[in-house]
Amino acid sequence: MLNQWTGIGRLKAKPELAATKTSGVSVCSFTLAVPRDGSKQAGDQEVDWINCTAWGAAAEQITRYFDKGDPIIIKGRLQSRTWEDIHKQTRSSIEVIVDRWYYLMRTRPKTPDVDYEEPAGSTPSRPQASRTAQFTELADDVELPF
Repeated sequence: MLNQWTGIGRLKAKPELAATKTSGVSVCSFTLAVPRDGSKQAGDQEVDWINCTAWGAAAEQITRYFDKGDPIIIKGRLQSRTWEDIHKQTRSSIEVIVDRWYYLMRTRPKTPDVDYEEPAGSTPSRPQASRTAQFTELADDVELPF
């Protein structure tokens, strides 16, 4: 069977890092705002709010490099769970368990107190060319050759 989910959206709030009480494994939960395709009518766009949970290194990296409103690509699997609330009512929810994540920003995140390290869950950067490219500067009013 196949259980796979991929989404592109923006973080509703800054993810907060926590740890499990028993084993101390890092975990973060966050909500992703994902616009629906084809729902943009009269300036209003419908948005789905997707609950996501990341574990271990992914949780640490997401909380370190992302903030409220930042765009992100999430790949993971759907997981349902049930629990009993304080009124003895059975509740259920569906969330995405994050397997991989990718930057969707043009620039690297700015973290003033740490040197940037390429996170394991991100898209690898382009390899450097072995030679220097030669470009010709064009004036602003010149028509492009293509």
